Amino acid sequence: MKRLFLAALAGLTIFAGCKKDSDENIERIEITEGETINMLVGETVQLHVKSYPEDLNDVTKARVYVRDWSSSSAEVASVDMLGEVKALTDGETVITVKPENYDVSASIRVVVRAIPSTEIKINKNYEVLVGETVKFSDLKASVLPDSASYKTLNYTSSNNEVAVIGDNGIEAVGVGECKIEATNRDGLSAVCNFKVSHIMLNGGTLTIEEGQTFKFEIAPSTINKDYIDKWKSSDTNVATIAADGTLTAKGVGHCAIVVVAKLGAELAMCNIEVVPATETEE
Repeated sequence: MKRLFLAALAGLTIFAGCKKDSDENIERIEITEGETINMLVGETVQLHVKSYPEDLNDVTKARVYVRDWSSSSAEVASVDMLGEVKALTDGETVITVKPENYDVSASIRVVVRAIPSTEIKINKNYEVLVGETVKFSDLKASVLPDSASYKTLNYTSSNNEVAVIGDNGIEAVGVGECKIEATNRDGLSAVCNFKVSHIMLNGGTLTIEEGQTFKFEIAPSTINKDYIDKWKSSDTNVATIAADGTLTAKGVGHCAIVVVAKLGAELAMCNIEVVPATETEE
């Protein structure tokens, strides 16, 4: 019996010793980057953790390495499972790390600052035709300096009967002039003049005899002809249209002649009726 008791006691001693060697007590941890770090929007920083006592065995070190990271204001700065912090917007947050297997933690204050913009530049004059949409990128608006943290611009129109701000750009909806203003979150703004014109063909309808030609004129005469990309006939068997606006009646029937802008909008239309040629008496 005495031998059995001594053997059992020896086994417990060995078990306790193995547990101590494989799972040491962690007194505290710290983030080695200090109490506070300063970052700029868009930057990333890798945080590092140190555990105490420093002479931990490999098993404990491995267990301490499994950590939960969190940010008190994730919209300001996020942190991933390995402790990499990404600055998202200006403000402050606290990054905290806690090993999953131990009741210790450490925190660091993160201050995120933005590089402010100093100027917005935008094309000061823009002329388009009714029906066209100008993409925001076509305005070539820029935020200076290039290193500014926030590049997003918001656009507004001074007259929604002339131009409206759509999902894809600035839509020209009516004849007239307005101002398009670009603003950013730093409170800066820039304005460009936006002029919208409408072109018409001389005659909304045209009746022409087969074989005849007709030269269209664009109104108003002051319109910038560079707006026009091409002329188009809905049925070339009835009538064709040349690049200079000359129509040739080909066959009896109806078709439409359309002026197409360089941005793709159909700007003006004329309905064509081609009738049989009048027979002349000899």
